[in-house]
Amino acid sequence: MKPIVVFFLLFPAFLLAAVTEAELFTEAENHYRSGNYLLALDTYDELVRQYPLSDRIPDVQYRRAVSQYRLQNYRDALAIFETVENRYRSTRYFDYIPFWQGVAFYRVGNFTKAVEALAAFRDRKNDPDLDPQALLYKALSEVSLERFRDAQNDLETLVERYFTRPGGEYGLILLFYVYLKQQLYEELLVKAAVFREQQPLQKWQNRFDFYRAEAYWELKRIDEASLLYRDLLEAEQDIAATAFRRLFLLAATLREKERLIQKAEVQFAASPRVLQDLWVRIGIESYKQGSLELAEFFLNKVWNLPGQDVISQAVPLYLAEILIRKGDEPGAAAIIKSYLEGDPAEPGPALMRLGDIYLLGNDFETAIVYYHRYLEEVPSGDRYPEAGYLLAYCRYRLDDLSESAALCGSLIQNYPQTEFLQDLKRLQIIVEKRRERPREALQFLKQYRVLYPDDVKGRIDLLKQLFVFKQYQEIQYESE
Repeated sequence: MKPIVVFFLLFPAFLLAAVTEAELFTEAENHYRSGNYLLALDTYDELVRQYPLSDRIPDVQYRRAVSQYRLQNYRDALAIFETVENRYRSTRYFDYIPFWQGVAFYRVGNFTKAVEALAAFRDRKNDPDLDPQALLYKALSEVSLERFRDAQNDLETLVERYFTRPGGEYGLILLFYVYLKQQLYEELLVKAAVFREQQPLQKWQNRFDFYRAEAYWELKRIDEASLLYRDLLEAEQDIAATAFRRLFLLAATLREKERLIQKAEVQFAASPRVLQDLWVRIGIESYKQGSLELAEFFLNKVWNLPGQDVISQAVPLYLAEILIRKGDEPGAAAIIKSYLEGDPAEPGPALMRLGDIYLLGNDFETAIVYYHRYLEEVPSGDRYPEAGYLLAYCRYRLDDLSESAALCGSLIQNYPQTEFLQDLKRLQIIVEKRRERPREALQFLKQYRVLYPDDVKGRIDLLKQLFVFKQYQEIQYESE
């Protein structure tokens, strides 16, 4: 009788433990389904601590990962999903893991892995509920990677299959953006015409019309673009600002331009950054159209604003260009120097242009100061080889031949693919001649001839140098 008594005494404890596990799981699932992910996560964590060997653990770990994603803890979510993928493959949600990994990778900015994961999800699982989101996030990642053709394919699939589903309208707007980036203006207008015949858009109507207007603008269908821009003057700020700018450029009279600017200044009075950006863009586009006085007027409106802590580098650079075209190089230099005194985050373009201004005026010593500053302050800048070449040229003009030769050699060695390679090699040859080192000049001329056989002047210089060293057989060969 004793063993039977012990069994019945222990049975309620086992039953109580099983019920407690089930209750914890049910409580966690209720929190999860109601969107209370913080409580859900706490409860799932408690279940893992108390019952680490439970058959429910694979599903619990998956739910923990999704909860972390919902709480915007994307890196924690990815870490748990990786654990589930490696250790808890028996979860019934296994096929959904690549979807969540994809959207989490997108959130942390790893767009390449986002594309890979979302493609894997679509290959693995045919889920009409999540497929629209998978297509959208995959396209967003491809746009971030500037893989516009791939994004176009995914977005066309999205709007054709799931336009009425959540994300469908936004997918259409993103598709229009992708069309514009690829200069597919006709395709955009054809697609827009198809969807205009369907139900009108809700949230995205202004942007729908804006992208249509941009397509008309690029196709020079100005009348159709103007009608749309006029209807968008009170749309979202970024759209309205572009509409004002386009209409300003189209305005036939100064009076019409003034009316547009007055309206914009009233409309964006509470958003000074938007208004300043509008002035800058109008100034730049006026400059490109050759309206220097108008460009100077708008750029100076921004340049002369009091209390500016951040200013677009385009403002001083374009103002300087205007002054240079007016023959006022000292004024241009003064503006750029004033900008550099503000310790801008990206000083490179200003330093280069300041060096160019002094170079144009044959003030090689001052030009050297700014080209050298560029090399020191922007060591990974795109224009590093150009700055180095111009510095070497200035050194040459000042007869600092050893420094010029050393700089040419260093740049040629470290930047063999630079677009300034030919200029550097030409300068290298000239410097060696000036240094009265004819053998070195001949060696560099032979290298130059191999790289640039179509440069007739270079070939003639080589013939002259060969003649100096009486290499007549080579002269005959090169002459032929």
